[in-house]
Amino acid sequence: DLITRGLTAAHGLLVVIDGAKALAKAVHDVWGDQVLIQRCQIHKPRHGLGHLPKSAENRVRQRLRKAYQEPDADRAAQAFKALAKELERDHPGAASSFREGLAETLTVHRLG
Repeated sequence: DLITRGLTAAHGLLVVIDGAKALAKAVHDVWGDQVLIQRCQIHKPRHGLGHLPKSAENRVRQRLRKAYQEPDADRAAQAFKALAKELERDHPGAASSFREGLAETLTVHRLG
């Protein structure tokens, strides 16, 4: 009911979500191209880390933190893709999670 309460995307809108695909679809269904989506940088890594054994979590968490701290969006995306590639064989669920929605994970980076 945000629209009935006066929320408008007339000048664009940035929406931060937890990563639920259904929520992203709903946001796009309502506001179309007027909206940019940023995936939460807490929920997104947490989901991927959940696919890893405890012994790998700290190493991967550090790599994710470093990727998010990269000021250049393209370099950050490359870091995510490299990590996913490394994880693919032994931890395909984590690799898939880090690849999914990657562009929306770096929206704020692209906005500068």
